[in-house]
Amino acid sequence: ELKRTTEAQARDRKEMEIAREIQQSFLPQEYPRIPGVTLAARSVPARVVGGDFYDFIPLGEGRWGILIADVSGKGVPAALFTGLSRSLVRVYATETGSVTKALSAFNAYVTEDNPASMFVTLFCASLSPGGDMVCVNAGHNPPLLVRRGGEILPIGATGVPLGLFAEAKYGEKPLQLGEGDTLVLYTDGVTEAFNGAEELCGMERLAEVLKGCAGLPPEEGLERILEAVGSFAAGAPQSDDITVVVLRV
Repeated sequence: ELKRTTEAQARDRKEMEIAREIQQSFLPQEYPRIPGVTLAARSVPARVVGGDFYDFIPLGEGRWGILIADVSGKGVPAALFTGLSRSLVRVYATETGSVTKALSAFNAYVTEDNPASMFVTLFCASLSPGGDMVCVNAGHNPPLLVRRGGEILPIGATGVPLGLFAEAKYGEKPLQLGEGDTLVLYTDGVTEAFNGAEELCGMERLAEVLKGCAGLPPEEGLERILEAVGSFAAGAPQSDDITVVVLRV
């Protein structure tokens, strides 16, 4: 009996590792070549599989969709919904060439048949070659735009999370990125990381870290963010998936 139980546990672990490898393969395997822009991204699941994802989607005419998302729940259910969400948003965005139309189409599809009542918060920006950006924030943590001079601007919600209301509308926020500007996208695993005293890391701490990252390459800035979260947590268990995308002009 013990032998059968041990074998079953080993089989389950193996299956979860395969699931993790499959999920990781869904994430971009390389960064797109966008003139004048450098990128860095990382996703660290709290469990074997996670509910965060990011993507870089070609929209045509030199435009790119820069996306980050967080699915409700954790573990296998979240991982399955993550795969569906990433695939559908990419298909709709590629077909329409518009992140706003893509999110509206995805929301309509999910709300029509969603017995588990799952939802996803998502931020997507359409970046044009000249630095013009159109942002749509479906209930996601506000990304932080760090201007070259050090000013930090949050990009708030323009709509509710996807999958909740069929009639939901998603507004657009225009931005103009200039040389030296940095856009930081993140999931709540960053700002809602707990330390041993059950305190939250918070957006204010993240903003302070970003002030010290001004002028750094995105990869180095990303490392500093992850190190800061790890230092704040000080050995406390990771409570949620952590995903960060850094874009610098």
